[in-house]
Amino acid sequence: MENTTQISLNQEGVSQLRKLGVWTKILAVTQFISCGISFIIGLLVLLFGSSGAMFSSEMGEMTGLFRTGGVVAAVGAVVMIFTAIMLIPALYLFRFSGQAKAVALQRTPALEESFKYLKLHFKSTGIIIVAGIAFTIVATVVALIAVAIFFTNSQNSIS
Repeated sequence: MENTTQISLNQEGVSQLRKLGVWTKILAVTQFISCGISFIIGLLVLLFGSSGAMFSSEMGEMTGLFRTGGVVAAVGAVVMIFTAIMLIPALYLFRFSGQAKAVALQRTPALEESFKYLKLHFKSTGIIIVAGIAFTIVATVVALIAVAIFFTNSQNSIS
């Protein structure tokens, strides 16, 4: 037997839920557009970075920005991957917005669905934030080690 609890909303609650559905849909669509733009930029960086590396290697010595073509292409790939990951919370928020409207129309089964998607939105956002913080810490440590190695090598070459 399923344990159920009755929830009732007055007109003000229904009105607020309807408004919440509209605003969460606006936010989700904005996130979709931002992710699309970021993905295109990442793709362009990937293509131009890798073509810059190939162009410079055909010319012989790699100079200036062309020397870092592989790194630029890798940055483009990372941007594309991160953008694809950021689509997950936007999708859950979009699904919540549709279900919130259904709840406002007094469709009771939609309430469970709407809360499920809202929970998944915040859960995935939290995971992404924690992963971003961990990545930042690791990248900072790696950068500090790289700088220390660079300065050690440059001091040895001066001596």
